Amino acid sequence: MYDQVEIDDEILHLAARLGTEHHPIHCINVGELEKPEILKKIAEISEGSVIGHDQASIKRLARHLKNMAAVTRMRRNFSLNWKNRKDFENVVHSYESDVEQADIDDMMEILQYKLTDYCRGGR
Repeated sequence: MYDQVEIDDEILHLAARLGTEHHPIHCINVGELEKPEILKKIAEISEGSVIGHDQASIKRLARHLKNMAAVTRMRRNFSLNWKNRKDFENVVHSYESDVEQADIDDMMEILQYKLTDYCRGGR
């Protein structure tokens, strides 16, 4: 049998791999945890976040994940070198419906992160 420390270590190792190789892990605390700090550690190690289970927090996370998916789809067909915000907005509106200004800002941040990360030799 494994003890809890070994299980936690394995979970954190997996979270680090997933966060580094794929996507950040966003944790939603929906109940009482014996050790709530595990969610914070998982989020930190994978460059994700911990949010409450209130509707506003979940909605913000859902929109962010939707924006990440949109950026991924657009990256398949367009260069990442967006020098003109208006051009970027036009492309976003041609790909996505129900886009708010906050979504455009979020997508630009996601895109900037990817560019910066790529230039550093990351993902």
